[in-house]
Amino acid sequence: MADIAAMRASNAPMEHKMNLAHLIVQDFHSADDANQAAADFDREVRHHDVPTDIETVSYPSGVVNVPKMLQAIGLAPSRSEAERLVKSGALTVDSERHAALNLDLAPGAVRTLRVGKKWKRIEGT
Repeated sequence: MADIAAMRASNAPMEHKMNLAHLIVQDFHSADDANQAAADFDREVRHHDVPTDIETVSYPSGVVNVPKMLQAIGLAPSRSEAERLVKSGALTVDSERHAALNLDLAPGAVRTLRVGKKWKRIEGT
């Protein structure tokens, strides 16, 4: 109880949350996995870098209808929801906001898409 009182008195709640998360991952997995999870969190959440384990999917090249593509690759549950997401500015393509309903996808080009917390790479075929 004294440790908990000391944590509440300190002004570093994020540090305590990170320590707790590390202990939980270490208990269920390993110390290496806990260290890797902490490093991934820092890179992806704090520094806004692209995750390293993004799935890459092939998609026909050319001028692509973005809502249909988002639905087809699993970034949106329906075409109308995908269109709403695009129009609201929730889609980023290669780390830049994309509000157009079409996307030019060249053969062999790899683009990184993000909708909310979901990420995918698409490769033009």
